Amino acid sequence: ALVEADAVRGIYDDGDAERFSEHPDALEAVAAKLDSPHAAAITMRALAANRRLGTPVAVKRMVAFVTDPKQDSELRVACLDMLKTWSEALLIDPVDGRGFPVPAHERPVLDEGFGSETISRLTGDVDIRVAKRAIVIFSAKPFTEESWSRVVRMVRDEKIDETVREEWM
Repeated sequence: ALVEADAVRGIYDDGDAERFSEHPDALEAVAAKLDSPHAAAITMRALAANRRLGTPVAVKRMVAFVTDPKQDSELRVACLDMLKTWSEALLIDPVDGRGFPVPAHERPVLDEGFGSETISRLTGDVDIRVAKRAIVIFSAKPFTEESWSRVVRMVRDEKIDETVREEWM
């Protein structure tokens, strides 16, 4: 496990845009680590690698991770923070804060993988931080009549935590 963690750190932490463009399989290998349980250091880099890739497969991996309540809450929150910025280019790497730009990706790719069922599950999560971040992602989608109805239902539902209802507003 320690060798694997060191290898993932070596690939991700020493990587740069040029290296990942020359060796896209390296970034994909790190991203694929999200498909099975790993230590937090590996999981965080796998999340960041998926955010960098921006593919439909990457979104699927991230959604599968974040909707699994058995996963670490802090890492689920980090995953939602990365999904929240999907359509934005970032100057700072989400893992170590170094100047390593992360590209913006097309919103429809996120919306397709992060559908209504996923939002419903996450906005009702027992971890209020997860619920609130899912609401932020939901609110960035184009609103439909169904979306507005959902918002009204959530704001009026007194069984929902008050701070979550405020986020819906």
